[in-house]
Amino acid sequence: MGTMDKGKSFKWQMSSMVDKVRRGVAKTIQAASEGEVFDTLPDCDILGISNRFTIKILPSDELKPSASNFTPIHLVIKDKKGNRQIAFNCEMIAAQGVVVKTLRGSTVMEIRLPDNSQNSIGKILHPAGSTLYKIEQIKSQSGDRKFVILKFGEPFMNIVNTPITQIFGSFSNILQYFYLINANQALEFFNLNNRRIGFLRPSYFSTAKSVIINYSNETTAIQERAAMLGASILFLIVAVRPEYGTMLQNTLH
Repeated sequence: MGTMDKGKSFKWQMSSMVDKVRRGVAKTIQAASEGEVFDTLPDCDILGISNRFTIKILPSDELKPSASNFTPIHLVIKDKKGNRQIAFNCEMIAAQGVVVKTLRGSTVMEIRLPDNSQNSIGKILHPAGSTLYKIEQIKSQSGDRKFVILKFGEPFMNIVNTPITQIFGSFSNILQYFYLINANQALEFFNLNNRRIGFLRPSYFSTAKSVIINYSNETTAIQERAAMLGASILFLIVAVRPEYGTMLQNTLH
């Protein structure tokens, strides 16, 4: 190993160590606030300005993500209608997860991968460190892949694979590159009253590093929008671009 490679390896090890310390501090905060229940995600009102947002992984100056070398990843959540303003910035942090922040730098939520669970896809944490939502896969005898968002262990929202043709009709022909679960599927989100909250779909005329959230209408509650956003970011890194999820997972051991 050359001097430059050794330097990069040492730098990554130090970065990983710092991130693990950061996680330890977060757990300490969570323990300290155990008596307080956080049942909503903060600073999410901006999700009410539009019914369509894009989640995009920004280009990186680093090499292509690999399992052996963590690459800093940044994402942006942007309004797709109106003035197309940026709603949130996100960063994937080694040994931690994806942290979503406002433009002023306040943490909104943190998306983490599961802890050794076969059915769990991941979880959404409150900025204080407590787990607010978990996303799990539901086993189905029909073979269909369905998911549920749990809030404090209770069902909060259902997620169903839906053929692209049922949503876009003939437009689905241009979306074949999209490979969330499989090439012909989008994800629909439903509340417990079986009312559709919205759906996650591929971005038109873009790369697979970008997906679109469509909320059904203005009556969709802010916290429902926030839970759907967090779950969508999770699916982006574990299903749409699994190399990012794998890279993050390898820093958690």
